[in-house]
Amino acid sequence: MIVLTFLLFLITVLLAFLPINHTGKLSEIFLIVIGAFLILFSGFRIGSQFPDYSSYLILYEDIKSGDVIVELSFVFIAKFVHFVFNNVLFVFLIYAVLGVSLKLAAIKQLTNLWLLSVVVYVANFFILHEMIQIRVGVAAAFLLLCVKPIYDRDVKKFLLFALLAIFFHISALIILPLWFLGKFKDKANLYFLTALVPAAYVIYFLKVTVLNFIPIPYVQDKLDLYAALQELGTADFFTDINVFNYVFLAKILIFYFLLYKHKLLMTHNKYTIVLLNIYAVSLFMYPALAMMPVLAGRVNELLGIVEIILFPLLYYIISPRYISVVIVVVWSLGILLINIFKSSLII
Repeated sequence: MIVLTFLLFLITVLLAFLPINHTGKLSEIFLIVIGAFLILFSGFRIGSQFPDYSSYLILYEDIKSGDVIVELSFVFIAKFVHFVFNNVLFVFLIYAVLGVSLKLAAIKQLTNLWLLSVVVYVANFFILHEMIQIRVGVAAAFLLLCVKPIYDRDVKKFLLFALLAIFFHISALIILPLWFLGKFKDKANLYFLTALVPAAYVIYFLKVTVLNFIPIPYVQDKLDLYAALQELGTADFFTDINVFNYVFLAKILIFYFLLYKHKLLMTHNKYTIVLLNIYAVSLFMYPALAMMPVLAGRVNELLGIVEIILFPLLYYIISPRYISVVIVVVWSLGILLINIFKSSLII
């Protein structure tokens, strides 16, 4: 499995280095072919070495026999698969089709650097979402599709995509406030973006939390469950996170560098400010929600999906251009190695 993962990554890297028109038909064909391989890889994976794999098998069996606390989307998909195919493999395949195809559609919509964005996607979020957190994976795809409606101030499309994201994972409720970030270009927004990460660390050191005051029964049930599992020391529900780890600090530095160059980036990608706003909230959530590590990580990863579009924008800043491609590829390779180690795909 590790060999196939690296092979997929290597193919995307080679395509990103090819001197082809990223907005041309050839790159679009490459995008479709890569998407097909990713769907097959994710949809037909089998094995307990994948985190959450056995959990989904248990959920599938529980849904067949009774009610469970899980998003309605999974209930509908599981019941559909049970009655039509009676094979849990098709649950993974359906989620793979949705997660991969919607993300690639969003990439095509939001950037001209399709192939470079796919490199970042394959190295990081493909493993995190399509191979592990499949419900979050679909929600994250709809979040990406929310970027254009936020920029265009199209509230109907925004609400449609946001509600679909929530339908697939409850953590996507965090998408709704993103509408108010809008496409601000004034100094107040710049100050907001600059101050958000330091504010998160202030909250972290003061140990402030408002999680116990969310007046939504289903959400509160989830939080109570996470808290109980955390106290018991259940696997994956660790009791602490390192908000000063090197990867997270590097992401903060990249964010501020992109923010510093936002005027230049806006000439190449009109969605830059919206993407930076979402990414700032993503970085904010990690330290601010550190009292609930699992929630902090999942919300950070959900909103952090915009890295797929943002990080390749270094292409417009760093010269010569091939150096910027190398930087994105090296970063992605490092993240890929970390993900393989953390997700135990090396087994």
